Amino acid sequence: MVAGEEIDDIEFDEEEQLVDFDELERIYIFSRDGDITELPKGATVLDFAYYVHTQVGNRAQAARVNQRYVPLTYQ
Repeated sequence: MVAGEEIDDIEFDEEEQLVDFDELERIYIFSRDGDITELPKGATVLDFAYYVHTQVGNRAQAARVNQRYVPLTYQ
């Protein structure tokens, strides 16, 4: 950015800004403790619960993603 240039005046190439996440083979989960977990594409929140511990998966009844409650089958 050049001094005095407004953000609105900067031109962006749309193709450079977009990332096609559909091509990724893995997903990355950030836990509330700051840990990063890698799971295969298509994994659900229930898969993550079982990854944490079998008893967590066995007792899971609800899940929150980005402060929203989602079904256990949410991908």
